[in-house]
Amino acid sequence: IAGKWKAVQPEGDFNLWIKDECNKRIAITQIDPSVGMNMLGVYLAPNGNTNDHVAALRYKAETWAKNIQQSRANAEEIWTAIHRTIPFALCYSLPAVTLSKEECRYIMAPVTKVGLPLAGVAATIPAVIRNGPISMGGLGVIDPYIHMGVSQIETFISNTWTKTPTGILLDITLDDFILEVGMPTPWSREQLQKGLQYATTSSWLRHMFQFTIDHEVDIDLGPISRICPKRSHDRTIMEAASEYTSHAPWLQAINRIRMALNVIWLSDISSADGI
Repeated sequence: IAGKWKAVQPEGDFNLWIKDECNKRIAITQIDPSVGMNMLGVYLAPNGNTNDHVAALRYKAETWAKNIQQSRANAEEIWTAIHRTIPFALCYSLPAVTLSKEECRYIMAPVTKVGLPLAGVAATIPAVIRNGPISMGGLGVIDPYIHMGVSQIETFISNTWTKTPTGILLDITLDDFILEVGMPTPWSREQLQKGLQYATTSSWLRHMFQFTIDHEVDIDLGPISRICPKRSHDRTIMEAASEYTSHAPWLQAINRIRMALNVIWLSDISSADGI
């Protein structure tokens, strides 16, 4: 659909079979692609939605808030719990997922609405104070969205630098992303922002790059790209296209055609005389 893959429930009745330890054929349970399954603490769905993971984290926060309400803990103990117990339960899986700000606020709502008043802090206190570092006058309450973005940047840098198995996979994903946006590295922040406009797929890497743009974080990727100009003063097709329009759907359409034709540079679609 519009150049994107979409996971759907297959039509018709059919079964996939496998043999168990007794060599008996059993049918594999078929699950809708929109349903997320728990994999090492992360709920993943084939169609990419995060609904089940958000629901699981929200349930943890609600359970924590209910237990805190029913406990005899004093304000100091609850304050410690806000900083030392629930953050680890909620943030453990965040480096592996791509949640929005709204989803993170929804997850954290029981903690701020129930936990903070019991600790002697107004639930309506501005987020900049609530989530700000203690060293700068804030309360130091975890912001899941900021934690997710920072931990993803840390994961990307540390793994690609040390060439771990995860880092090798991230390098491959980065190569795919470079080909997808049709821009050789290094990127300026402005170039990356343009590239995100016409990227055709949603991914962990794209989510991380968008976080760096939103929070003015620069990651020096260096000249790692293996796509090089074919001639002097050559330019990428998408760079030229972005000068004529800033309309994201049009840029995405041009980019899909470019990828279908396996071209990157203007020289790829020009003759020797530049026409």
